[in-house]
Amino acid sequence: MWKFSSKEVELIEKILESHGISKGSSILELGCGNGRISIGLAKKAIELLVQIYHLNLLRMRREEQKRKANVEFIVGDVRT
Repeated sequence: MWKFSSKEVELIEKILESHGISKGSSILELGCGNGRISIGLAKKAIELLVQIYHLNLLRMRREEQKRKANVEFIVGDVRT
């Protein structure tokens, strides 16, 4: 699904901008899956605090470094 992420990120960026959230803003993403949207938004200079499941952490850090993004990952359960 990474091949579709740039178009999805553009759409989400437009939705965020329509709510006054633009470059330089900070958002919290809960349940970010494999991080493809989080990393894409971070590359657009939207700061993210992302809640993830611990098994995805290493994979997401590799993608973050490979794609030269800056995301703060927090391991936890969204229900708590």
